Amino acid sequence: MKVTLNRGAVSTTVEVGGNESILDCLLRSGAQVSYCCRGGICGMCASRLLEGEVAEVGPPVAFSAAPALKEGEVLICRCRPKTDCVLRQSEAAWAGIAGEPRTLVVSLREMLGDRILHVRLSPEGDADSMRFRAGQSVRLERPDRTQILPSRFFIASRPGLAHLDFFVPLAPDGDAIAALQPGSEVRVGEPIGSASLRESESEPIVVVAEGAGLASALGILDALCAYQALRPAYLVMKGQADGVIERMLEDLADRACVPVISLDAKADFAKPVHEAVLELHGSTHVPVARFRAYVKGTRPSIVAARSALHLGGLRPWNVHVEELE
Repeated sequence: MKVTLNRGAVSTTVEVGGNESILDCLLRSGAQVSYCCRGGICGMCASRLLEGEVAEVGPPVAFSAAPALKEGEVLICRCRPKTDCVLRQSEAAWAGIAGEPRTLVVSLREMLGDRILHVRLSPEGDADSMRFRAGQSVRLERPDRTQILPSRFFIASRPGLAHLDFFVPLAPDGDAIAALQPGSEVRVGEPIGSASLRESESEPIVVVAEGAGLASALGILDALCAYQALRPAYLVMKGQADGVIERMLEDLADRACVPVISLDAKADFAKPVHEAVLELHGSTHVPVARFRAYVKGTRPSIVAARSALHLGGLRPWNVHVEELE
């Protein structure tokens, strides 16, 4: 079956695979589409169904968490097509200041070891708390709108805080990102990628991360410590060379009572991820089909981890994946 999405002046038509949601197939095709949580909570992917029929996928969203939809709208993160479909989505701007990137200030800059830079961005004066979530990334710019490299900064803080934390791995011969000095202004762009953790959920979650993806895992475990200490979770990770982020993760995992499998750089994710699913199922007795998983890493690691998760019984739409560049 085919799905056509009209967004502004751009029209995209894609073929939909077996159990894919409409959002998943659009993202796979590289289409520009508004979305955030992928769990039916934020409402950012709401689209008007112009033609065709859809069916909902995944467990129902709790009434208190479900977004208000206008007549004829559907959440494409939670729908698959029953027939060929045509949808329209507005070119929703990020809710920053007048649709522009938000300007924050570097309130903290510190080196952790010799290759990890910790940067905190905060608003000047009183401001609304940040709605960004671990698992997303952002583009940072100087006040003159030139981009600060790397192209994506992975968020390592939970929503509801008045700041954003980043842990940036530096190359052995790389500079320390001179633009991010204490007191300097930074423009923060629209969040990229989807939220990996929904605060309203209580289902078991398997977190798989390597390299720069460990910063996102740090934010997830921090949220578990703050909001959901009783939510069952399992962490499988490949660490950084200097071990700074691994030690921080292990400390958080200890406080959140989350078991950890720590792998060396050459290890394969498939067997450890499968073991994590089995152990989490054995300790919770929750059907694996209700598990959620978050995977952030290089393409080979994602392939191995996702294969193990799907074979273990997780539904494809419950596996959130972010590939590292």
